[in-house]
Amino acid sequence: MGSAWASPASSRAMLHPLLDSFRVYEDVMLVLALLLDRFFDMDYPECAKAFETYVGTTKQIDALHAFYA
Repeated sequence: MGSAWASPASSRAMLHPLLDSFRVYEDVMLVLALLLDRFFDMDYPECAKAFETYVGTTKQIDALHAFYA
């Protein structure tokens, strides 16, 4: 953690955006799980779009992991 977390005002200001980003992460992971569950029931064009969405979202999640690490 950086020096900003040492300041009570800074840490309080960052609390809500941090919690919101984790909520968004949870929602995205839920949608990806649903997409994966239905993947084999889709037609090929839908599978291709779903796969592209999955790959793009995975890259964003990896970036989010790197940001918080």
